[in-house]
Amino acid sequence: MPDATNVRDTEAIGAETLASVAQAMAEIAQRAMSQGQEAWEFCFNSMTTAQAPVAATGYERGRRIMADGHAMLETYRQIVDRSMDDLQAYISAGASMSRGLLRAQRAYIDGLRNAVESWGDKPQALLRSTSPIEAARMQRELCLDALNGIVAYNLAALQALSQAAQDAMRPLHERAR
Repeated sequence: MPDATNVRDTEAIGAETLASVAQAMAEIAQRAMSQGQEAWEFCFNSMTTAQAPVAATGYERGRRIMADGHAMLETYRQIVDRSMDDLQAYISAGASMSRGLLRAQRAYIDGLRNAVESWGDKPQALLRSTSPIEAARMQRELCLDALNGIVAYNLAALQALSQAAQDAMRPLHERAR
């Protein structure tokens, strides 16, 4: 059974991984914007350094290149915005699933603890039974307690997983709209 420290360590590792993915996406976006800016600057410099005899032709060509450069920058901006929004939705979905898995794990641990606590001294009473009928009754009570516990903590765990799946799908559905 994992203890709270292992769960917190797992959560921290997951959070660090998600943060590093977000940082990598931000760096990629920055590089794309930087390359777009360099392309724009190249176009502008090309236009301003054109020779006088071809100034009219160079001016029109430079204007078209700048217009295309602006469109290219706008396209990159849209790609970066969309990618960052998608990444945020994926991270949110992953975090929701992680929380749900932790809730399910806690439900199992709590269920096992509750089952063991509900038995009390019944296992010892079973060993101290003096007749087969008394032993059979004690075994029946222990089995019923165990089955009730299994049903209860499985129900709690499945509810936690179901809620996690719904929570994880919410940001993805919002991105799909």
